[in-house]
Amino acid sequence: MLDLDWTTLAPHMPVDDVDSLYVQRPNDGAERLAAIIQRSSGPIAVVGPTGCGKSTELRMATELLDSSFPAAFCGIDHTLSLKSQAHVRVNSTLMLNMSIWALAYTRWDKLSPEFRKKLTDAGFNEKGVPLTSANEMPEDLLRETIREVHQASGKQPVLLVDGLEKCAPDEARQVVDVLLRYRTDVILVVVLPTELVTGPASYDIVSSFKLFPIRPVAVMDEPGAAWQMGRAFLKDIVFRRLTLSMPGPEDLDAVLDRAALLSGGIPRAFLQLMMDAALYGRLANRELPTLEDLQEAAGDHVESLRRLLNKGDIAALREADGTEGLEVEPERRLRFLSHGLLLEYKLADRIVVHPAPLLAGTLSRGERP
Repeated sequence: MLDLDWTTLAPHMPVDDVDSLYVQRPNDGAERLAAIIQRSSGPIAVVGPTGCGKSTELRMATELLDSSFPAAFCGIDHTLSLKSQAHVRVNSTLMLNMSIWALAYTRWDKLSPEFRKKLTDAGFNEKGVPLTSANEMPEDLLRETIREVHQASGKQPVLLVDGLEKCAPDEARQVVDVLLRYRTDVILVVVLPTELVTGPASYDIVSSFKLFPIRPVAVMDEPGAAWQMGRAFLKDIVFRRLTLSMPGPEDLDAVLDRAALLSGGIPRAFLQLMMDAALYGRLANRELPTLEDLQEAAGDHVESLRRLLNKGDIAALREADGTEGLEVEPERRLRFLSHGLLLEYKLADRIVVHPAPLLAGTLSRGERP
């Protein structure tokens, strides 16, 4: 009797406990990001589809940098406690203040007593909680805070900002504009929504950042793809979150393998498929989900994706399969990428796109949504 708690898969929660739950990606993960940050003056934009692991990699990169750089992770969810809001609205000045305060807090003990008093007098306590309006924090104090952290550590501070995907594009752009005012003071690393870095209107943002893509891991057997590594990476996430020893029950391996393929290499989609499959298994009094349970779970996900399709989308997705995706008109391509209908993969020295594998049946039948 395994008595597994499948809710611990927590598909929508980034890894907080990176020391025990983090699984190293086959490529373009936290180690590479940290190495680029150490050798760059920034700013750096972390980009990729929803659920691909950007937040987790950003947290791990912060951990890797912390021993040698003054690095602070600042997420809208955690800093501003906005998780429960369906539509996040964020004051760009407040976001900047909280980000820089998080940076100061990571080096609080190394700051001079005089400057610590100056900060608390300005309205922040020693736990990083603002006790005054963001608009009352003058810009010169923010820059002085950065200089003090720089002086205390001897290295340029790194500010890693997450959560802008939860903002409307215009609001995210406002936050980015404010953060960029400090591009020479700190190394900025910002997770940016697809809408800000894709299409003709993204030029001003893209030209200001070095892009660091975090793409779906390869899970399909095709030339140039290390798909075995991608599937092993996803399986390892499940084993760690369930506290199972690898290789695990033999009956489970085929289900994990199929779920990895159906997910398109998106960790969140993979975890959600497995958690839903486990629910169907429990409803049938099975301890472990079967391929039939996974098929039922996949059907639910297919229905959700089909509701995102518009007239002409099926033909466009079919035509783009295996190409660089440039054949798709910009507005439609942006929507495809934003909703995970079209996924980008790096194969050897080129980028190719494939429709979400869950849509394979829809595309082969040529159905209309």
